[in-house]
Amino acid sequence: MTAARRLVWLHPHCWAIVLCAAAWSWLAVRWWNSHHTHGLSLLDWMLMVAGMMLPLVFDHLRVAAARSLWPRRHRAMVAFLCGYAGVSLLVGLALSSLVTVTGIMAHGGGPPWAVAAALGLAAAWQLSPLKRRALSACHRTVPLAPRGWRADRDCVWYGWTIGRTCFVSCAGLMLACVVAGHSLPAMLAATAVARAERVSVRADAWRTCAALALMAGAQLAVIV
Repeated sequence: MTAARRLVWLHPHCWAIVLCAAAWSWLAVRWWNSHHTHGLSLLDWMLMVAGMMLPLVFDHLRVAAARSLWPRRHRAMVAFLCGYAGVSLLVGLALSSLVTVTGIMAHGGGPPWAVAAALGLAAAWQLSPLKRRALSACHRTVPLAPRGWRADRDCVWYGWTIGRTCFVSCAGLMLACVVAGHSLPAMLAATAVARAERVSVRADAWRTCAALALMAGAQLAVIV
């Protein structure tokens, strides 16, 4: 077996990693060139989701591939991402409508007080019972049929289920990134926090809460 075939065998979600890297590259280019649009476009949102949220579901993609027949493993992962993206799209539509109505990002990003408030909400969300339940639910799996349309349905439902719990768990972090105008440092920090929570045996909510509170304080210091 060649090295490339062995890599694909052990890591069938390699193409998802490439997709995630491409999203981060595009986000970095947009941030570096300061080509921010007014408000919140669905393109910005979906790029942010691809960059920030895909690393959180690599394990689920591997589960979908492992529990599917070998010839349809990539189809299973695509179906999972379709269900996951469905949640992302609905959330993006709701947020873009909210931003349009409130005009909070009329100049490409929220004012410092709004960013500080979003970070404060994210810090408080880390300690909420709903957050803890959603984080625990992010590790669940569902039975997958081996073949036919039932297999596709199960994979889409699997992605939809994980997508819902992911966004409930990361709601505060995602909101802070949106209000910050898709700031690259903010997105990288949020992704690191979310990934650490996902892989940690016992996530320390107080530690991430304190870190987010300090970031909120730094934003308030800018106002003063």
